Amino acid sequence: MGEDYSNLQKMYQQRFQTQGQQTRMPKEPSSYRPKNNAGCGVVAALAAGIFIAAGVAVFLFLSEGSFDVLKEKVSETTSQEDKQEPMQKTSSKKKPGGTLTNAVIIPGDEGRQRIWLQSWEMKGSKYLLNTYLYDPFEKEMLGYTGVTSANYPPLYEMLYVNGDIWKINSSSGPNKAGVYTYDPVTGSEKMNTESFCQKFEELNDGLTQIYYYPNPPRMNIETADGRKPVYDITSDKLYAGDTEFRNSFKDKKNNMTVFALGIENSGESARKRLFLVTGPESRLWSRSVEEYYFTSSSTLKFMLNAESKVIAKGKVFLEGVMLYQDDDACFVFHQDKTGSNAERFLSCIDKSGTVIWSESTDGDLTRKLRASDDNSLSSMFFVKNGIKLSRSGNLILFIYDRYGFYGFDFKTGKVLFEVEMK
Repeated sequence: MGEDYSNLQKMYQQRFQTQGQQTRMPKEPSSYRPKNNAGCGVVAALAAGIFIAAGVAVFLFLSEGSFDVLKEKVSETTSQEDKQEPMQKTSSKKKPGGTLTNAVIIPGDEGRQRIWLQSWEMKGSKYLLNTYLYDPFEKEMLGYTGVTSANYPPLYEMLYVNGDIWKINSSSGPNKAGVYTYDPVTGSEKMNTESFCQKFEELNDGLTQIYYYPNPPRMNIETADGRKPVYDITSDKLYAGDTEFRNSFKDKKNNMTVFALGIENSGESARKRLFLVTGPESRLWSRSVEEYYFTSSSTLKFMLNAESKVIAKGKVFLEGVMLYQDDDACFVFHQDKTGSNAERFLSCIDKSGTVIWSESTDGDLTRKLRASDDNSLSSMFFVKNGIKLSRSGNLILFIYDRYGFYGFDFKTGKVLFEVEMK
């Protein structure tokens, strides 16, 4: 949408700050004051509690191994909650359910790809974390396992690399940064954070934070002893830092061409055009080009030693977001007009600038993704963080927020399947 986001952001910042201040501010002292005899009763109760607590402490101290037994019981509960068991076939679940957190394609023959996905749901006072292996073409549940946790599900990324499912947790609240890999068919854990850290001496002190980047798949890591290495997932290589990782591309002199959305006029940030950018691989390896580089041809040349040309001429991708690109095509999520009541589109465009197909929120695409006057959180500023797209062969997997996912045919845009989570 074309409005200035600064006011919207300020509004939400002020709202969250006000809530935070209300949470942190001490409560006003009560006007109620106990009578003297009530105060004596409270003091007596506190004294009795302290006496009982002291007695329990003395008993545990005198009982050999009592603390070790208690510690063992706590660890036992924690490990049971955190451990994911191998998947099993289930007849009670016909399709995935819960709040969707992530999904990836497991490659296979055309029309036989499967989906590995995870979701969560409340079970009493705890969370049930679901993992599914699902055949969306036959609508068949191939495997399921559930893990109970006392903590809200962590923020994580999921990807399929070199035959394994990777799950990467960032540190959030009580959830620690972590790395896990699984067999995509059985669901068995192949590697966890501890075994990952054991592979590299630099990680032996443990991880405190992980930041994931998709192109190429990598983790920027922060360790307990202050290191900041970078791990390249595809090549299974650890670099000392971001500079060393980036320098690994400096000798790549071949030219490459990537798609990019750009703003031609700095004062018109909603209006984005589609460009093909050609330059050295040493500068374009991440397939990411800043939108404002296109306000001047000299800026792109200076920053990336690259050149660009407009494709899909005459077409403007309002509020456009680049969801995915490869050597064949790119996928842009955009809308038909600025404002808070707009139709949205998912468009597939090839290198000639031809829009191969486009799906609309007024057509086959869910209306949950439409811009609405009734929902201030439906602006592109918020929605773009809840949509993802990936490709395997002729299958396009489109995930929307917490609600579900679509499978599209790459060549035609035909909806191959749709799963709405409940």
